[in-house]
Amino acid sequence: MLRHRILLGLAWLCIGAALPLSARAHEDRDATLARLDQAIVATPGDSELWRSRAVLERRRGSFLQAHADLTKAVDLGLDRALAQRDRGLIWLEEGRFGDAEASLHSARAQSPNDLPTILAHARALAGLLRWRDAADSYADLVQRAPRASPDVQLERIHATEAAGGPNGMADALRVTETALAALGSVPALEQAALDLEVRAGLVDAALARLDHLVSSGVLARDALLLRRAEILERAGRQQAARNVYAQALAALDARTQARRATPAARQLESRAREGIARLAQGDDQ
Repeated sequence: MLRHRILLGLAWLCIGAALPLSARAHEDRDATLARLDQAIVATPGDSELWRSRAVLERRRGSFLQAHADLTKAVDLGLDRALAQRDRGLIWLEEGRFGDAEASLHSARAQSPNDLPTILAHARALAGLLRWRDAADSYADLVQRAPRASPDVQLERIHATEAAGGPNGMADALRVTETALAALGSVPALEQAALDLEVRAGLVDAALARLDHLVSSGVLARDALLLRRAEILERAGRQQAARNVYAQALAALDARTQARRATPAARQLESRAREGIARLAQGDDQ
């Protein structure tokens, strides 16, 4: 049945935040919209078809049309909690965080176990800079879905740290370790943990993490060595920093010519040489 095939094809549209679209994605969505239009002409009283088109229009950035289609779906009997969630998602992508939060708060009260609603509500709260409420909402989400994506985990870490308080950074680090325990050694999460340790002044913990990352091969060795040297320099361990800067340059030299010529490699080399120069200048003073 046409309606069934369309709704199956649209299922992926109901989860997560908008991502940059390729030309191919635009073509696929245009084709899906055309099929939806045909189905609506054939069955204009189907609220799910109107809701599906509202979701697609939201993803295309056509917010006015998305609101209009969702209103039509509501008029045709769409479930109230689902309608409020979808309305909140439109407002969220419009940047109307106050409207989004109010709608998603209501949807969440009606469907407290709906993960997309909890995530959207957390993002709306973050958009309002209500960091403590946002952190609590992310915690609720991760409690229900411990293996939530690294992006969601990073959002939770940021909200937890931004919530502040006497233990804000320690709480954020604890959240990061929990995410690593659930998902494994994800580079972005390891970087987040390392940044928190550095900002908290936990130099030895940061160095131990870097040693682990170098041995595990999760991230590029030369970049990790450079970060280690910078941490040592900042901690006043000048001789150790000098040695590690030299190791970072040696690791960069071991790259192929093509890899050494990339902008990223050149930037790493520049930072390493600048670090060595700073330390040498300190020796002269």
